[in-house]
Amino acid sequence: MTVLTTSDMTTAYASAASSSFTSYITDPSVTTAASQYLERILYNRVSYNSGTDTSFTLTSVGDLEMPGPLTVNYPYDPADVSSTWQLLHWNPVSQIWQLSHESCEELGITNTYVEDSGAGTITVKVCNTRGNSTHNSSYEYFREETQFLLTDVSDTIPNTAPTLTSSLTNSMDEDAGTLVYQLESSDAEGDTVTYSLDSSAVFSQMAATVEISSSGLFLFTPNPDAHGDHKSVVLITEDPIAGITSLTTTATLTITVNEINDAPVAFAFMNGVDLLAADPTEPVEVLLEEKRSGTTDSTSYTFTFGAYDQDGSSDTLTIQMSSGLNGTLSDIGNSTSAPTCSSTGIPCATSMVLPHSVGQLKWIYVTYTYVPSTDYWGIDPIQLYVEDANGTLSSVITMNFTVMARPCENEGTCTVPVNATYGCNNMNRALSFDYFYYCTCASGYEGTYCEVDIDECAATPCVWPYECVDGANSYTCKCPDSNPDCDGIEGWMIGIFVVCGILLLLLLLILWYLFALRRGRLMWRNLFKKNRYRRDSMDSGRESPGKTKNDNFNFENKGYIAEKEDEDGFNSLIDRMMSPAPGQNTPPPPPPPPAAHPEENPFTLFGAAAMSSAAIAAAAPSSTIMAPRASIAQPSAPPLDEPEDSPPSPDSVVSPTPRPTGMYMPRTKSSASLRKTSISGGLSRKGSTSSWLNSLLNSDTETDTPRPITPVEHPAVEEEDTDEDDDHLFFA
Repeated sequence: MTVLTTSDMTTAYASAASSSFTSYITDPSVTTAASQYLERILYNRVSYNSGTDTSFTLTSVGDLEMPGPLTVNYPYDPADVSSTWQLLHWNPVSQIWQLSHESCEELGITNTYVEDSGAGTITVKVCNTRGNSTHNSSYEYFREETQFLLTDVSDTIPNTAPTLTSSLTNSMDEDAGTLVYQLESSDAEGDTVTYSLDSSAVFSQMAATVEISSSGLFLFTPNPDAHGDHKSVVLITEDPIAGITSLTTTATLTITVNEINDAPVAFAFMNGVDLLAADPTEPVEVLLEEKRSGTTDSTSYTFTFGAYDQDGSSDTLTIQMSSGLNGTLSDIGNSTSAPTCSSTGIPCATSMVLPHSVGQLKWIYVTYTYVPSTDYWGIDPIQLYVEDANGTLSSVITMNFTVMARPCENEGTCTVPVNATYGCNNMNRALSFDYFYYCTCASGYEGTYCEVDIDECAATPCVWPYECVDGANSYTCKCPDSNPDCDGIEGWMIGIFVVCGILLLLLLLILWYLFALRRGRLMWRNLFKKNRYRRDSMDSGRESPGKTKNDNFNFENKGYIAEKEDEDGFNSLIDRMMSPAPGQNTPPPPPPPPAAHPEENPFTLFGAAAMSSAAIAAAAPSSTIMAPRASIAQPSAPPLDEPEDSPPSPDSVVSPTPRPTGMYMPRTKSSASLRKTSISGGLSRKGSTSSWLNSLLNSDTETDTPRPITPVEHPAVEEEDTDEDDDHLFFA
């Protein structure tokens, strides 16, 4: 330990080796007199006396940190109640005098300052003498060289309340935003202070939002359209210090808001839809169809325009507008009452942000209807705004009524060109229809604008006596005015209908006859055969003298013969085509023929040998002889020059010639026709049935000599034979 003299303490110490050298010795007579060199708790308490006070230096051995607190014991006068000797040390890092016993309090060490009034001594524990809030030492206990001072310190800690040095009044304009300014104060001891608002203070004043930071930044924001005075109570409080009671100062600030006339706020709605953009000065585009002359189409636009004013009911509002040059804008009268907010009228409760309630504002609004002039198309702008009693104007609202041309007539439609990026419902129609669009005509019309009605009567679609009346994509056939009943039935028409009916009936009969004849359903010979049977039965009892019974067979019908010859010739051609030609190999035998008809010859159709006439007669019934089909050669027809009623000669009857073994004649229509041919009434010599059969059955022989056949008489029958299918050819 080294006691310092006045000369030691007043000498200025420096180091040429280090520019950051700081002396740990100071002059107490200078530094204890200024508060900036004293710890806050020592302000105005140190009374330095160079004659009685002692200053000394102390250091550890080898500058090593001591293992624990350094204990210093010194005497004092217990009888002195106004002041006490205190051990101070100079902190060269903080450049202040500090109470030495407080150096160990941060370490949690107790009993750092103990007064023994009985012994008249004070014991102090000292730790790190370089520590402070900004200097973090690497050790805790005493180590470095330190200047100490024993001096008289007052027991009373002096302190004064802070004082607000800023103005207590301020002002701003209505709706000017937020008033911001910094509050300032002073403290005799230099104590730091904190600012706050006294929330318990209540004043009848305008609505506003007030904020203040702990450092005294004051923010004042009045409500929209609010004006008048507003008072705020501010509290200025010293920051707490150990051992010192904090003091608080109260200050009342008064803010005056100057009233400013507000401009009306314009709005525009259509069926509850807000028409204005975020920037109300941006024009409102309204698309309308052209009002064409001669049409009853309704082309109009209805909307509501108005404004409200925040200045209250004392203000007067007026709507100003510039009329359109190509249309009319009519209204239903002004309304200045508070509106009933609705989704279809003025949606003041949803789409409008009002500064106050609806009843606290001044209102004016009108419902307008715009109708463009007839045959006008283009853009017709109209400006609207609201003015208050002080001449303050709202934003000017521009309504651009865009009337789109529609030249297409007769239900023609607007059409955009291919690859166009716009549609027909576009303001381009108000600029130039012909440049941006063209018309697509409905059926029945043509032309640039579908103005030409196509004449459907040009092709003369109506027959006489009607005349054509052209219509819209149609025509009408009607009687001319000179003959309104032209579509009635007249006498000559009835005659035409009757003749046509008769001709149609004859045509049907002819078609039926040709069909029946082709199918073999109708043969004239059957008709004559039945007539012969009927005549024979009638003449059987009354034959003429001198005539034989065979005379009844000499009946001849030339029409029948001609028809029969034609049919036989056709059937012969068919059968010859189906039979093998002479000299050709016999085709393989076909499958067995179907069972014989019940009334046909029971003998084998193709036997191994020819049967005699007697055998045939013995096998047949007594009254008839069935000719085996395709096994008997029939004689050819007699020559044409022989008498028709000459009976066949007995010599002409020959035995049937046998057919080749294994031959088979298909049962065709022609063979069936032969089977049905009756000769009971006698065969005409001009008939060709026998000759046809003879040529057919003997087509494979070398001779064509006719072989006559002998007809067998049938007894007269009393009843008419009505079954054609039972008729057969009979031979003797």
